[in-house]
Amino acid sequence: MLDFEPDFYKRLFCALDNNAVLMRVDEDGTYYPVWCSAEFCRMMEGTEDDFIRLENGSAMNTVHPDDREAVSYLFKNHHAHDGSNSLTIRKTTVKGHELHVCIHYAFIKEGGVQYAYCSYFDVSELKEQQARSEQMYEELNKEFDSIADDRLTVVRANLNTKIIETIQGMDIYDSDRSGMTVKELFDVRLANMPLAADRKKYIETFNIDALLHNYYNGDGIVSAVIFTHRQSGKQCFIKYSATMRKDPTTDDIIALGVETEYNSQKVTEVLNNKVLASQFDMVCYIVDDKYGVVIGNAANIKKGSIFPKEHNGNYTDYIQKQVIPFADTNQHDRLELFESLSLPRIASELEENEPYIVDVTCDIDGGIYNKRFVFYLVDQEAKFYILLKSDITDLFRTQKKQNDLLTAALAEANRVNAAKTSFLSNMSHDIRTPMNAIIGFTNLALQNRSDMEKIMEYLGKIKTSSNHLLSLINDVLEMSRIESGKIELDETECRLPEILHDLNTIIIGQVEAKQQELNMDTLNVRDEYILCDKLRLNQVLINLLSNAIKYTPNGGKISVRVEQKEIPESEAIKNGQRYGSYEIRVKDNGIGMGEEFAKRVFDAFERERNSTVSGIQGTGLGMAITKKIVDLMGGTISVKTKQNEGTEFIVCVNFKTVEGKETRDNKILELSGIHALVVDDDFNICDSTMKMLVQMGMRPEWTLSGKEAVLRAKQAKEIGDSYGVYIIDLKLHDINGIEVTRQIRKAVGSESPILLITAYDWPTIKNEALEAGINAFCNKPVFFSELHDALSRAIGAAGTPTEASENSSQIDLSGKRILLVDDIELNQEIAKTILEEEGAIIDTACNGQEAVDTIKNAAANTYNLVLMDVQMPVMDGYEATRQIRALEDSEKAKVPIVAMTANAFDEDRKAALAAGMNAHIAKPINIPQLMNVLKEILGM
Repeated sequence: MLDFEPDFYKRLFCALDNNAVLMRVDEDGTYYPVWCSAEFCRMMEGTEDDFIRLENGSAMNTVHPDDREAVSYLFKNHHAHDGSNSLTIRKTTVKGHELHVCIHYAFIKEGGVQYAYCSYFDVSELKEQQARSEQMYEELNKEFDSIADDRLTVVRANLNTKIIETIQGMDIYDSDRSGMTVKELFDVRLANMPLAADRKKYIETFNIDALLHNYYNGDGIVSAVIFTHRQSGKQCFIKYSATMRKDPTTDDIIALGVETEYNSQKVTEVLNNKVLASQFDMVCYIVDDKYGVVIGNAANIKKGSIFPKEHNGNYTDYIQKQVIPFADTNQHDRLELFESLSLPRIASELEENEPYIVDVTCDIDGGIYNKRFVFYLVDQEAKFYILLKSDITDLFRTQKKQNDLLTAALAEANRVNAAKTSFLSNMSHDIRTPMNAIIGFTNLALQNRSDMEKIMEYLGKIKTSSNHLLSLINDVLEMSRIESGKIELDETECRLPEILHDLNTIIIGQVEAKQQELNMDTLNVRDEYILCDKLRLNQVLINLLSNAIKYTPNGGKISVRVEQKEIPESEAIKNGQRYGSYEIRVKDNGIGMGEEFAKRVFDAFERERNSTVSGIQGTGLGMAITKKIVDLMGGTISVKTKQNEGTEFIVCVNFKTVEGKETRDNKILELSGIHALVVDDDFNICDSTMKMLVQMGMRPEWTLSGKEAVLRAKQAKEIGDSYGVYIIDLKLHDINGIEVTRQIRKAVGSESPILLITAYDWPTIKNEALEAGINAFCNKPVFFSELHDALSRAIGAAGTPTEASENSSQIDLSGKRILLVDDIELNQEIAKTILEEEGAIIDTACNGQEAVDTIKNAAANTYNLVLMDVQMPVMDGYEATRQIRALEDSEKAKVPIVAMTANAFDEDRKAALAAGMNAHIAKPINIPQLMNVLKEILGM
C-alpha cells in the first residue's frame, strides 16, 4: 500500500463531488466517519457536524437495527472481498426519515489504519416500487385464487415463456389445460368467436407483444368485451381482461386473464348510452352543490337546449345562470321556480317520496320549449342526488293536442248526449202523437158504431197513424243494429229499372198528396243489371225521397237522376269482375238546411230546430242510417243545401255489373233515320231521352211545351219531314200529354206511333189515353231497354197500347187448409180473420211442439201451408221447422212453412231459410205482401 495522509484522500474525494463518506475501520469491525461530502449531508438532511454527532462515535447509529449485523459482517470480513463490496440497507437521516441506500465500499489501508470509502445511492423510491410490485404480484396471486371459482375462466400465463401456467373456472373448454401454449389458448377462443370484428379485436388486444408493450408503458391492465359461444352452449357477451405483473423471483412478466359473462353489464351500457340518452338529454349527479354530467352532449341537442356550458360545475350557479333567465314569465314566477329547483327543496321533497319532478317552460329566442327535471335520491346523508333532464316539448304538444281532442270529444259527447236527450224527448212526443191518434180515433169509432162512414174514416186514420208509429220503431231498431255491426249486405242480381219503378210506386202517393212535381230520369245508364242488396238500396232511396217530400212544401219540385259515370279500365275491372260507377242525385226546392246543421245531417239523433220544421215528425235517424248503409256499400254520400232554396243529396257507388243479360240490338231497323219528337217540361229528361233515341238510329228533336209540340208536328208535316215517333210526357206545364196527343192526331193523323211516359199510376188514365190515340206506355225514369222495348211494341201494336201486368194482391184461398202457429192469442185472431176472409180453413197451435205434433198426427196433405211464429215457449219456430223437415213421412216433411214473425231483420230472414222455411213475412202483417207470398208458395 502507498504511504499517504488521510487529508490527501479527503481532498481527492471532495474533488469527486459525489455522495460519499470516508470511514475508519477498527480490527473489531467498528467503524467511524472521518469525512462526508456535501451531497451526502444533503441526503442525510443535515451538516457534516450533524452527521458526526448523530453517529456518536459509531457509524452504526444511523443504520436500521435489522441491517446492522450485515454491515458489521461486511466490515469484519472486508479482507475477503478483494478490496470492495456493496450492500443495500436502511439508514435514518438527521431529521429521522428512513432511507433505502445502496452503499458501494472501497477499502484503503494507510499507515496501518484501515479506511473505507463509501459511495451512497438513495434507492428509496426504487425500493418502494419494488415493494409495490411485490405486493401487487402477491395480490394478483391472491386474486387468482379468490376469483377462480366464480368466473367462467381464469388464466395465469407467463408472457416470457409463453406457457399457460394455470387455468380453471366454471365453463372452460374441453381443450383448456395447464401447460398449453398461449397460442393454443388463443386458437380455442378465436374458434368460438362468431364475429370477424371481435376476432380481430381479440388478437390486437391480447397478443403477447401487445400485452408486454402495455406493461412496459405503465398500463398493466387491458380488457375487451366480445360476443362468444361458450363451452356450455350459451351465447353471450364476455369481458376478457388481463392484468400484467412481474414475478419478483424470476422477473418474468405474468398475465392474469379473467373471462366474465358480461350480458347484464352490456344491457346496462346500452340502457345508459342509448335508452337513457334517447329519453333524457342530460343525466348528471349532484353532490355538495356540485354537478357532474354522466350522459349528454350540448352539441347533439337541438335548439331550445339549456344544457350546462361545462360538464362539471356548481349546481346552484347552473340553475341561476342557465335555467332561470330563460324561464317563460307567462308560466313561472322566477323566484318560485328557483326555490323549487334549489337543493334544500330537492332534499325536502325526496325525503317524502321520489322522484321529485319540476317542469319548466322556457322562452329561448322566441321559441317555447318544455323541459322536465327529474330528481332521484342516491344517499340522503351524503346529499347525493341524480338529475335526469329531458325535453318534453313534443310530448307536451302531443298531450295538449290530445287534451284538445279529448275536450272536443267531450264536447261532442255532450252534444250527442244532448241530442239523445232531445231525441228521447222528441221520440216521446213523436210516439205519443200517433198513439194519441190511434187511441182517440178508436174511441171515436166505438162511440159512432152506427155511422159506418165515420168508422171507415177513423179506421183509415188509425191505419195511417199505425204505419207512422211502425216506421218510428223501425228506425230506432235499424240504427241500433247498424251501430252494433249486425248488418251485412246480401248482394243479388237486380235490374235498376225495377228498383226505380218500385221506388216510384212507393212514394208517388205521398207526392200526389202534397201536389208536388216528381221528375225521374237516367243518363248514360249502359249496365242496367247489377249485383246489389236491393233492400238496402231501396232503403237509401226511400229515405232520401221521403225527406225530400217531407221538407218540400206543397206544389214543390223533386227530381231523381241516375247516371252511369265513365271510369278508368283499371277501376272498371277488379279481380275479373266488371264494375259500373253510378251517381244518384235526389234534389228538391224545399226549405233546405242551415250551414252548421248540414255538417251534422248524417249524425244520429240530429234534427234541425227551427220554426219551419217544428211540425215535421221524425226520429233524426234517417240520414244516419242512410250514411251507414252507403258506407257499407263502399260508396259516398254528400249534400248540397241552402236554407229556403232546397237540398240535393248525391250518392256515388260502384256496383258489380251482370254481363250477357241484354240480347237486343241497340238499333231498331224499322225506325232507323226516323224523325222523332220528345215532349217533356224537364230538360234533363229531354236530353237523356234524345241520347237514347240517337243510339237507336233515330233523328230526335225536343221541346218543353205541349203547345209547341202540336205546332212543330204541323210544321214537320208541311215541309214533308213528319215525325215518325212521338214521345210525350203525361204531366206538362201548359197542357197534359193526353190532350197534346189528341191535338197531334187531329193535325197529322194516326200513322205515327205515340209513346206516353209517366211517373204516375197509368191504369187510372188508361182508357182516356187509348181514346186519345196513345200506342204504348213507358214508366219514368226512362231506361234504354224499356224505351227500346216500348217503341218496338208501339210500331207493331196496331194501335193497341202495351200494358204491364198489374200485380194484384187478391187471392182465392177457398179450400186451402193452413196451420197458424203463434203463442199470442191476439196475433192468432188477426191472422185468422185475414185468411178466413180469403176463404182459407185455419187451424191453430200455440207453440212449436204443438205444431210438430199436429202435422205428425194429421193425414198426409192435410195442410197446404204452415204460418210459423219464431219466438214461442216450449219450442221455437226454428226447431219446430227442423223437426217437421225430419219427419219420416216425406209428404208431411215437405209441407210449405212460412215464418210470420216480429223478428223482421235480414239475419232473421236468413235464419228462417236456414232452418228449412220457404219464406219470411215480418209482423205487423202487410196484407198485400202476405197474399203475394201465399200466391207464390201455393202456385196460384
